[in-house]
Amino acid sequence: MKWQLVFTRQAQKDAKKLAAAGLWPKAEELLDILKENPFQNAPPDEKLVGDLAGAYSRRINVQHRLVYQVLEQDRIVKVIRMWTHYEGSIQLPAPPKAVASYQSLRTKHH
Repeated sequence: MKWQLVFTRQAQKDAKKLAAAGLWPKAEELLDILKENPFQNAPPDEKLVGDLAGAYSRRINVQHRLVYQVLEQDRIVKVIRMWTHYEGSIQLPAPPKAVASYQSLRTKHH
């Protein structure tokens, strides 16, 4: 059974930046992995601390990371950011409020 991907408003904005920078294909690869199994260890994930405790990140490239939260009970992966997580401060959002589906983002950036 696949996991559902949901995206915060910020992640939706980040997707546009990734597409403009030519990085959407790499992000899409990572999103496909998360949809299959967010705990898969390749490519490696990083458990975050501080304001982002409880979230994970995977590298899109050397500068940008995909930051996400896994809600195991609901089989949901909530994508928080897809641009550098060093740009401004971010905190974990409240529990899921599906603002965009994976399919809607996919069609926008292809």
